[in-house]
Amino acid sequence: MEIHHGLTELKETGKSSKEKVARGERTAEIYLPMKRSDIGEYLGMSLEAVSRAFRALTTRGIIKSRDRRHLKIADRSTFDKIAADMSIIP
Repeated sequence: MEIHHGLTELKETGKSSKEKVARGERTAEIYLPMKRSDIGEYLGMSLEAVSRAFRALTTRGIIKSRDRRHLKIADRSTFDKIAADMSIIP
């Protein structure tokens, strides 16, 4: 499924931030160097699908974004569950 692949990729991007936290380094945000259209192209998803996925994660309080290039995983546990098992997405 497209969104599952996208979340898995986003999870991999966030691992470096999680590793920084484990080492005691502070990380408030994850920087996304690509535009959403580029993320969609990279993942084989439409821009609309990428936007819907980000909006759904934001609405559910799983991620928070300062702008389109900076986000924070606010609920790591739920984020990891979704990335691991897409069947829990309605």
